[in-house]
Amino acid sequence: MERKERDGARRFRAALPWIGLGIGLLAATAPVWRLPLLGFNPTLDELLRMRCFGTPPPVARPQQ
Repeated sequence: MERKERDGARRFRAALPWIGLGIGLLAATAPVWRLPLLGFNPTLDELLRMRCFGTPPPVARPQQ
């Protein structure tokens, strides 16, 4: 019985780096998969604007 418990703890310790890597991967890629998951459906122009500029272009003010 004691040996089985040690084997389980050993397997869990061996899996911890992989669990941490998986959590880190999910957190790092959240900006990418969060948009389709929440139903964001941009047009091609919106995608290019987000990719190339990061923010929408400023509104031009009329000159006086």
